[in-house]
Amino acid sequence: GESLLSLVEDVTAAAEESSEALRYIETLQPWFERLSDITAPLADIIAAVAPTLATLYLVWKSSDYYGTNKRLNTLLRLIANVLIEQCCRRITIGKMLTSTSDLVEELRGALVLCAKFRGHCEDFREKASDEFPKVVQEQPKYTRYAHQRAPKAPSVPEWPLRSSSCFTRINKFVDRCNETLDIATT
Repeated sequence: GESLLSLVEDVTAAAEESSEALRYIETLQPWFERLSDITAPLADIIAAVAPTLATLYLVWKSSDYYGTNKRLNTLLRLIANVLIEQCCRRITIGKMLTSTSDLVEELRGALVLCAKFRGHCEDFREKASDEFPKVVQEQPKYTRYAHQRAPKAPSVPEWPLRSSSCFTRINKFVDRCNETLDIATT
């Protein structure tokens, strides 16, 4: 009786959550496809960064499912990984060995792409901090009764800092590109 009803309620809630998550992620799909198009010129990928992040920002802001720090970080890491992959497709060993000028051009393009991504992420972080200022209030650690903890204040989601773990790989990639560019231009 009750356990079956509870199970049906859990399944219904999970189906509704999945439906909401799918509805929001579908808005990002065309942008993810543009970013990951291996035939696209670098300029088109660079041009797709801002609208991708703007759409992600709206999804993060509007969705209960994607409005968490963990899921936002996962999506930002995914985007960063796609951009790194796009750059690596262009910066090949052959170019490193045969044409310094082609290598320099590709490295500079990769650095521009990464700078656009990191710059737009910073813009949205500032926008998020303006729209969602942290509410800092003193809350007692305990309620009137010592054995009961006071409820936690609701957490306010935050757009991550550039030093957050979701940016670690792209930050390291930028460092390697800069080092390689220094070597190639000396």
